[in-house]
Amino acid sequence: LGIDGLSAMTAKEARRLLGSMVFVDDDAREGLESVLHPLMKRWVSHAAGVLSEEEGLYVLEGALLVEMGLDGIADALVLVACEREECIARAAARDGLDSASAQRRLDSQMPLTDKIRRADWVINNGSGSPPDSLPGQISVILGQITGSRRMG
Repeated sequence: LGIDGLSAMTAKEARRLLGSMVFVDDDAREGLESVLHPLMKRWVSHAAGVLSEEEGLYVLEGALLVEMGLDGIADALVLVACEREECIARAAARDGLDSASAQRRLDSQMPLTDKIRRADWVINNGSGSPPDSLPGQISVILGQITGSRRMG
């Protein structure tokens, strides 16, 4: 189908096609980001404005929130992190990529260490952390967030 058939593709097909282009060509990635990121920022800002008027908590999930400068829009930043090799293996399995392609995708993002420095909390979802530990980690963080909201 090529890029001309993008509108007829499923989201998964479009993601695969665009990924095959933008993660091998920095200019293509920057071009795509120059179109998508402003739209995403406007949507997030609008949603945050609407939701901030409501009672309760809201969660904004996204791999590039910090890169796009959207981490400051929220009261707290919770980062889910795992080891580099684990991230590469998971991306390769999820998206049907070879290891080199998955590594290029990860390399196009801000380094994890930089994201960790900006995070208020970090959930360890790596190979050293059993999957059944995730609910406990989330529960502790949620308790701290809701506790701080009640006091603030």
